Amino acid sequence: MKRPSADHDAKDSSKVPRSCAPLPTPTADAQQLARLLEVIESEVLPKTAQGVKEGNKVFGAAVLRDVEGYPTLIAETNHEILCPLYHGEVYTIKKLSDLPPEQRGKPEESLFLSTHEPCCMCVSAIVWAGYKKIIYLFPYESTRDQGIPHDLQIMHELWAVERYQACNKFCASAGIPDLIEALPEKARAPLKEQVARITARYAELSQKYHQELVREVGELGEHLGLQLKRCPRSRTERAFPVPASAKLARLRTLQTSASGCDGFRFQGMSCSADRSVILWDLQVAEPLQKFRGHPGSVWCMDVDWSGRRMVTGSGPGDNSIMVWDFKDGFVESVITGHEGSVWAVAVDWDCAHKALEASKGIGLQPKQQGEEDGSPSPRAPSHTSHASHATGQPDSQTGEAEGRRARKRWVKRRRR
Repeated sequence: MKRPSADHDAKDSSKVPRSCAPLPTPTADAQQLARLLEVIESEVLPKTAQGVKEGNKVFGAAVLRDVEGYPTLIAETNHEILCPLYHGEVYTIKKLSDLPPEQRGKPEESLFLSTHEPCCMCVSAIVWAGYKKIIYLFPYESTRDQGIPHDLQIMHELWAVERYQACNKFCASAGIPDLIEALPEKARAPLKEQVARITARYAELSQKYHQELVREVGELGEHLGLQLKRCPRSRTERAFPVPASAKLARLRTLQTSASGCDGFRFQGMSCSADRSVILWDLQVAEPLQKFRGHPGSVWCMDVDWSGRRMVTGSGPGDNSIMVWDFKDGFVESVITGHEGSVWAVAVDWDCAHKALEASKGIGLQPKQQGEEDGSPSPRAPSHTSHASHATGQPDSQTGEAEGRRARKRWVKRRRR
């Protein structure tokens, strides 16, 4: 069966007949609205402030019993760092579901309070969870002005509609600003002051979220600029221009090294909450290769530039460590054991190199006759290199230069 065209979808999307009458628009008096704003300000906002520090967005939600006083069942905030689906509303439903049944309340007897108008995913989750009554503080336009336009964009691009039906068969939603405007004029002033105070706090958190995102990448650029100056084979001293793709990837860690210099190309490696690791050409600010393997966010890594290997650690949903050969782009081994996120990894690469050299016979020779009685004997280039550096007398055959050549031979073998 042929699918209708996009134009057909857009033209007919607003003409789908309703199966029944929509639910009535939610209403609230001044006292009830003051309580809703109090929940946002005193219960949701503190969790959101902590969430923003961890890299999450500013969206939060709460579920209240729809009775006098609106007692709170649960209040939560966005946890996208744990899972990209954990928007504030979805995470609130998830955490409420973790409670014993007697503490959850019945969805049809509850009010779902959201700090921001729920996105298409969240409003669907609210409906599927059985909630009928939704009240929010900030509409889509405010969310857009706070620097997050995705809610409206997805609605426009996927379904060619301005927004979902506020009141429909499954749920009815209303914004607190509209509910305030419906009150007598004398009752509006204190509520508007409360809204202004909360709005200022969310603007501050939103700015902090975006500044943190820019700061992470900006400091990364400054760091790379310094590294470029230190790189003796680089001809540039310009700062690193951060590409848009780096901002979207939400870089968590980046490692660079003077040994990452390859001619006039300076390389770095970054890991991200998007579950990928990227090898960058920092000279031109472009990705060279992307590695995927972790099912969870990649939180940390340690890179062996000379051996072209790395070790990565991941977060929730994975909690594993992976050893990579990033020259050929495959995972050598997966190590499990942590019950929580792996926040840091550190590898003794020098020891790893020596062990590999020993296994391949590089840099090691059998004991020579006369060694025990103190007579001179040939020594491995790696050991000789260190000794020559100590004495300041490199030798053309067994000194520092030979040590470097032996090391290069080992790297070539490793790369094959």
